[in-house]
Amino acid sequence: MQFSQRQLFLIIGGVFAVGLIVFFIFSSRQTGPRKGLDDLQSEKTSKIVVWGVDDPKAFATIKKNFEALRKDVGVTYVQLDESVIQDQLVNSLALNQGPDVVMIKNRMLSRQKSFLMPAPATKMSAAAVERLFPTVVGQDFIDGARQVYALPLSVDTLALIYNRDFFDQARIIKPPETWTELADIVPQLVQKGQGGQINRAAIGLGGSAKSVTNVGDIMPLLFLQSGMNISKADLGKEGGGVQVFNFYTQFSNPRSLAYTWSDIQPNDLQSFTNRGSAMVVAYKRQLASMINQNPFLSYKVAPMLQLRETRVDYADYWGLAVPKNSKQSALAWDFIVYAATVSQNAKSYMDATKYPPALLSLLQSNYDNPEYGVFAKQALTARSWTVSDDKQSRMIFSDMVSTYITGQVDQKTALGRAETLLSQLVPR
Repeated sequence: MQFSQRQLFLIIGGVFAVGLIVFFIFSSRQTGPRKGLDDLQSEKTSKIVVWGVDDPKAFATIKKNFEALRKDVGVTYVQLDESVIQDQLVNSLALNQGPDVVMIKNRMLSRQKSFLMPAPATKMSAAAVERLFPTVVGQDFIDGARQVYALPLSVDTLALIYNRDFFDQARIIKPPETWTELADIVPQLVQKGQGGQINRAAIGLGGSAKSVTNVGDIMPLLFLQSGMNISKADLGKEGGGVQVFNFYTQFSNPRSLAYTWSDIQPNDLQSFTNRGSAMVVAYKRQLASMINQNPFLSYKVAPMLQLRETRVDYADYWGLAVPKNSKQSALAWDFIVYAATVSQNAKSYMDATKYPPALLSLLQSNYDNPEYGVFAKQALTARSWTVSDDKQSRMIFSDMVSTYITGQVDQKTALGRAETLLSQLVPR
């Protein structure tokens, strides 16, 4: 049987088409389809969401390393403002939504633990926390039952920042080490104009939060250094509270030899940045902001002022925790432990944020670092107290100062009011 030219063409074409179909079927079975970025992402069998207050760049390396280690896991980081992250978490829990990992503030575990999942002992024990981190971390994130609720990547502390040029001009060789030494050198550094107007302050102290950014931390630090138990709200115990209060407010008292500040002054951090004051009490993260505003700022960092021989410093920082409604709580704790206890990851966070480290191994290796040294050493002597609302407690201390320096009440009344309000915020 003979075929026409047209029939031959159709037969050959059909055989060729069938061959192509067979080829693609078998080749797809052997090699599979080529995977694009979306396909690869969809293959992540587990995903965790992290809420934090830092720029995403701070977690970029940690995220990359964890996903490389756990190839089946995808990590999504969401940045939220410090002022809203707590409320956002509470709202999300009410809707049975929210993150798998969230940053929480130190000192506030009494309020937060009811909606947090403690670490399984097999992943992180209280003993391990005490071995890996400074004492203050255990005070803040381990409860009475020895359960671990959060781990930090950084521990920041208050320090004394001073302008080296102003100290040189006043022929002051070294910064003060005690609060008494500070009061003594104020007359050498303050510059006043006609009528006693302050043209250049020695230090931003003595005012409320209207002008002194960290008054809500400086006041409790002074009480802690004097030996008082703020968690019991005994600020007026044996008159010690009045002495501490008078010491702080002397810097804004025109009748005091240490007078150098008032609440009508510009913000203390801004004043120091603009060379309007010789010293300021600030955290490392705040110093970084001041340097960004004035790259030519002549500054040095000195240890925080002390009342007694035994050092007591004050820390302010965040920890990574797991909300109770996380459907990936075990995996979330794996992420936290990996981020906070592996030095490579913790260092990547330190390098990205310029915040002091939390791991003891990194603290020790930075003792002689001109940028981190003071803060690294102070993390070891930082102590804490428990409060249910950190923002509210800061306001209470600020109002205590404000009502007194404006003449509304005397010291005892101001302290009494603060005690009453604080007693509602501290656990019993």
